[in-house]
Amino acid sequence: MRSSGFLYLLIFLFLTTGCQKKNIESNEKTIGNIILNARLESADINNGIDFTYKISTKDSIYILEYGITEQQRYLDRIYYFSYQVENDFWLEYDGGEQKCIGAFFERNYRLTSDITLHLHFDYPEKISKDKEILLVYHAKEFGFPPVKMRFNLKT
Repeated sequence: MRSSGFLYLLIFLFLTTGCQKKNIESNEKTIGNIILNARLESADINNGIDFTYKISTKDSIYILEYGITEQQRYLDRIYYFSYQVENDFWLEYDGGEQKCIGAFFERNYRLTSDITLHLHFDYPEKISKDKEILLVYHAKEFGFPPVKMRFNLKT
């Protein structure tokens, strides 16, 4: 009887504290028909800065086919998001820039019309925890200049 109470306590603690994410902040921009949504998932000096970045359209067109008609261009876009997109993301802050060191593209095979990217950055050495950063995406694939989204690193 006593062990089941302890088990319920552990489950309660896990559900109320273990699943909480810190530093959650979202930012959204719309350019033409394209919606860019960035979500700061975590920012920790030891573990870096993580974002979830979603790209979609207002009218639910499959984003990987947006603005293209040729099959080869579609395959090139899949390759870009799978292997090259991290080169087009960086952080700007007082005193410098931090390049994206890892991007994971969630391939959804047309189950949804959007795409999701998970981005990871090293924590900039020259920035304090209470500073603002800009997440920048140079969306060459969609033909528009760099898009900047502001986030606060307060913990």
